[in-house]
Amino acid sequence: MRRGVVLVEQHGDPIAMGTVLGRDGRVLTALSGLAGATRVDLRYADGSMATARVGRSDKASDLALLVPQSAAVWTEGLDAGDAEPDGAELRAVLPSR
Repeated sequence: MRRGVVLVEQHGDPIAMGTVLGRDGRVLTALSGLAGATRVDLRYADGSMATARVGRSDKASDLALLVPQSAAVWTEGLDAGDAEPDGAELRAVLPSR
């Protein structure tokens, strides 16, 4: 699962986390976390980096689709799972005080 998660950065500072959607490296993240940025850097779990732009956004759903600007193709850990979502348990990881 870790391989499908990215850190979204701007000027070297983390601003959001995202989920990789496909082999082309597209990322779904919270629009509010971007704070108006239109270009960001993506740090993938393997340490590789890519510059991305906001391809689509939806304020009502607070979602943004980030599109990497490189031609790289990720081949490992980025496909959707086979599990049925009906029985999935969702958990949030929150920072402790």
